[in-house]
Amino acid sequence: MLAGGADPQDPITNFPNLKQAFPNSRTIVVPNQGHWVARYGCLADLVGRFVERGTAAKLDPSCVRTIRPPAFALQ
Repeated sequence: MLAGGADPQDPITNFPNLKQAFPNSRTIVVPNQGHWVARYGCLADLVGRFVERGTAAKLDPSCVRTIRPPAFALQ
């Protein structure tokens, strides 16, 4: 499960039984991000490695800590 820590649409709390339903699952929460997080920082590569391997085992999500919210400008 790849989730944005600030996702108002589908917060991680919507999935309390995820581990029971998918015992080999892994949850990665991207702090301060919203609903669609796979496009930020290292996440596209992380998702690609997951799909290529077909497993979340030994997937290193440490790069997630370096992702910052995108710039926001008022005009």
